[in-house]
Amino acid sequence: MRKNTLEKLNEVLDSFLTNSKEEKINISSIAKQVGISHSTIYNCYPKIVERIKLHNFLLQQPEELTKEDKIKKLIKEKSNLNLELAKSRLAIQKLVSINASYEIENSRLNSEIESLKEEKSNLIRSINSITPIK
Repeated sequence: MRKNTLEKLNEVLDSFLTNSKEEKINISSIAKQVGISHSTIYNCYPKIVERIKLHNFLLQQPEELTKEDKIKKLIKEKSNLNLELAKSRLAIQKLVSINASYEIENSRLNSEIESLKEEKSNLIRSINSITPIK
């Protein structure tokens, strides 16, 4: 299914790029035409996002910029994106660490629950084994 979605995304994006050369492209519009959410595009199809951002970025450039200037700006944009990526990776590492501590705590609590269940069973057996006083 993912391959089909990628093919549809590329077809719709190519159509937008052909028909809207001078207009910004909205990721939500692409997603709507394909029948997925915009967050799916952001999370699962980064190359599509990159193509859209590049198109929109180039639209913002004044016509008098030379190719060299455009390349310099793109390199700077790439550098900024790499910095953003590094920050995101650091945040992910922190979240993984937090998740690991929650998993350890969850395991400990599950063990405690099992221990309490066993204790409860033992108490019920003890109570049931006591003969009533007459």
